[in-house]
Amino acid sequence: MYQAYTKLDCFSNLFFPFSWHTSLDVDEPELLQETIWDAILILGPNLLDLAIDAVALQVPLNDIESLTKLESIAFPSMPLAAASILSAVSRLYFTSSTLKSITVRNHFSNLGLSTRSLHMPSGSPSLRHLDLANCFIAFDEPTTLSRLSNLTSLTYSVFPRMGDPKYSPDEMWMALKASGIRLEELDLRQGAMAVSLVDYLSTFSGLKKLRLNLICFTSPTGTAAQFWSTALPKHTNTLEEFNLYAGEEGEWCFSTPNRPLIVQCTKLKSLGLCILCPLAFCR
Repeated sequence: MYQAYTKLDCFSNLFFPFSWHTSLDVDEPELLQETIWDAILILGPNLLDLAIDAVALQVPLNDIESLTKLESIAFPSMPLAAASILSAVSRLYFTSSTLKSITVRNHFSNLGLSTRSLHMPSGSPSLRHLDLANCFIAFDEPTTLSRLSNLTSLTYSVFPRMGDPKYSPDEMWMALKASGIRLEELDLRQGAMAVSLVDYLSTFSGLKKLRLNLICFTSPTGTAAQFWSTALPKHTNTLEEFNLYAGEEGEWCFSTPNRPLIVQCTKLKSLGLCILCPLAFCR
């Protein structure tokens, strides 16, 4: 262990900003993981971006608050010990004035809601990008929305909701609508769609990227029509990427009535829509 620390001391001489991406494999002993984390902490004062594939994480992320210049932190794969990572991210956010991007993706569906909640304590509202998969934000906490006031990019997906309704997508979109947060990029994947999203998108303009996936979403009557008539028109002047995977939800598919609306999106660089195939062409 002493030799490992001696070798790591050389990193402290690095003075330029840089990024670090590491994967922690199942076969790695706990001692090696501790050494890797110690190296990250030594580099801390100059570390701007940190990404850890942490499915096999065995060590606590102690002193994560010392990464004082970190602008981006990402956990693309979470372990069963997800609660400790969410706690560490919350502590980092509490002390950081530079953190602009958080990515936390949990691929385990059998975690309780209390272990999948990311708390946003009082701190500098510097966060611009949030990417969550099967993790939740408790919008009923008084400080949450004020900490997200500068949020411009959101990627979100969730397994079918269980338990406490305060974590439902509907609650999230209603909270964002009430807060006045104006997103520029929105990427919704499995389970994140809700009727209240259409209301939220109708309250502001300026989206540059909109990706919607309607898997696991049964659209109530009139929701798709409201999207095409009141929500999307708010963003035709700014949209650069628009992808809508409708599955078998026919009203959400591209059709002749909404063709003029798509034509108005003159800044589009990427377009992906489902097209219903007439029976005559499917035989």
